[in-house]
Amino acid sequence: MNNQYYFQLLKMFKPWRTESDFLKLGKSCKEVFLEDEKKYPEMAAHDKLVNQQQSDATVDEAIRQKRQETEGAEDEQNAF
Repeated sequence: MNNQYYFQLLKMFKPWRTESDFLKLGKSCKEVFLEDEKKYPEMAAHDKLVNQQQSDATVDEAIRQKRQETEGAEDEQNAF
């Protein structure tokens, strides 16, 4: 995940008035997120859900590709 993703999570789940309320000098948004995820369990839960959805999408894509390969091999066998 990129820094913008963690920036948006911090904005959505951590109370703030100005960006300096959740940005810390010398730390990336991911580092701040990792420090604060125990204070804001909803923020950590959202991140886990997004990561799970991405993992599911990756698995679905791998299954789709394997199915296409298998169907292609069956078509070649049936051609003879």
